Amino acid sequence: MGKSDPPHGLTLTLSCTDNKIVNSQCSYVAGMSGDCSHIYGLVHTLAHYQQYGLKEVPAELSATSLPQQWHKPRGKKISPAPVMEMVMSKAKSATDRKRKPVYTAILQEK
Repeated sequence: MGKSDPPHGLTLTLSCTDNKIVNSQCSYVAGMSGDCSHIYGLVHTLAHYQQYGLKEVPAELSATSLPQQWHKPRGKKISPAPVMEMVMSKAKSATDRKRKPVYTAILQEK
């Protein structure tokens, strides 16, 4: 399905008395029998809504509708350090290293 194609038409009939699917149909060529991934996705989504007690489809906010996030500080997760005290290496343990990490001249003298 391409981005410009219209969405598939799904028909799902549920029995309220015994909680079973009475009839299902999808406009997708492989789903004419009512047995395709689109129907399974719809049933899974409805079960998810029921599990959380939702009475209607929740409104999805797009990223452009939300406030921008890049300006928020990270808090105290990363503390500042002078460049001269940093050790540059890949995230591997010392036993797995074949090469020594890159140190500054000041750290090598200590």
